[in-house]
Amino acid sequence: MGRTRRNWEYADYQLEKIQKAIENGVERRPKRTASARHFLTVTLPQMNEALKKRDTVVFNKNFQMLTNSCVSCHAMEKVPFFTVKTPVERQSPIRK
Repeated sequence: MGRTRRNWEYADYQLEKIQKAIENGVERRPKRTASARHFLTVTLPQMNEALKKRDTVVFNKNFQMLTNSCVSCHAMEKVPFFTVKTPVERQSPIRK
């Protein structure tokens, strides 16, 4: 996503949507709160800080950590078939 286009505003928007989806998921499935805690209190805030810097190198590092956290949580919740990976092609028609 930010690897070549640097559409920071879109990345901010997507991060907000990810956070809301996790918060809604925890509300609907409280047993998953423990799995989501680290993601909500550490991973997402770190990604938010990376986005504020508008630095592609920092973003890419944190994006990889974000992705790894997603994969780990999905495995922990026994839904590893929900695969999260870095897109190789633009997924959104939104252009900057």
